[in-house]
Amino acid sequence: MDNDIEMLILMADGCEEVEALTMYDVMKRAGVKTELCSITGQNEVTSSHGVKIACESLIEDVSPYDVKAVYLPGGLPGATNLAEHPLVLHIVQSLAVDEKLIVAVCAGPYVLYAAGLSKDLKMTCAPIFKDKIPNCDYITDCMVVQEKNFLTGVGPAACLPLALQALTVLKGEEVSQQVAAAMQVSKLYATVKQGTCVQKFN
Repeated sequence: MDNDIEMLILMADGCEEVEALTMYDVMKRAGVKTELCSITGQNEVTSSHGVKIACESLIEDVSPYDVKAVYLPGGLPGATNLAEHPLVLHIVQSLAVDEKLIVAVCAGPYVLYAAGLSKDLKMTCAPIFKDKIPNCDYITDCMVVQEKNFLTGVGPAACLPLALQALTVLKGEEVSQQVAAAMQVSKLYATVKQGTCVQKFN
């Protein structure tokens, strides 16, 4: 495996495919070196909705010293599978020590708790997982929360702004805005705010 993976997406059986692949899509659009990394010992994982996803690497072959950022998708039992894997915890803890970017969404932030990193951390997660991370500083009514090198999102609907913010951290605001413009994100946000995102004609 080549060194310097800019975004490592950790993939477990039971992951939420929209959460995993939105990050992958946004990073690839920006030319960020991104890998889907299986923790199952096999290159293929099965999502929480039964989708087969081919991964590019195995966690056993990854050194945290070659990783600039890591992403922890949610989904069940994907997130708990991540939280119970010792190499996942090792990578996350190693990146935390080096103050590298750690991103998690939905149930994925539970991995931060399992790694001992959530104490007093300003963060969000799936509401059903809030009580499973009792020592964090949970932020309500927000899709994405960033504190220092930790970036968390509330669920699938947060995946696009979460990925764009991760891209901002890795490559800067200009690159993130270019990708957002190509994806029509500003139009999406505007029409949602106006209540005109969907127009139905009989």
